[in-house]
Amino acid sequence: MGYHIVTLRFYPVEYVPAEQKINLYTNIDFTIEYESNPQPIQLPLRQSARRQKLVESFIKSSVENSDDFEIVTGGDQEIIPEKNLT
Repeated sequence: MGYHIVTLRFYPVEYVPAEQKINLYTNIDFTIEYESNPQPIQLPLRQSARRQKLVESFIKSSVENSDDFEIVTGGDQEIIPEKNLT
């Protein structure tokens, strides 16, 4: 498909067994540091328009920021139009 998806999960509860205590963190600050993959993303050379729409729909349904789909890199290099079968 040519896309990289990252999932981040935060669990604001900590159990300290030695103290038999549960901590609930109501405010969490974090920083994400990442590096670009040194290997180029392997994009499909060609893909049918139907397949491209299926991939786009799948990606958009799998992420929280689906509005950003159009600005990320990935996908195919060439879309092959569907042939009219009528």
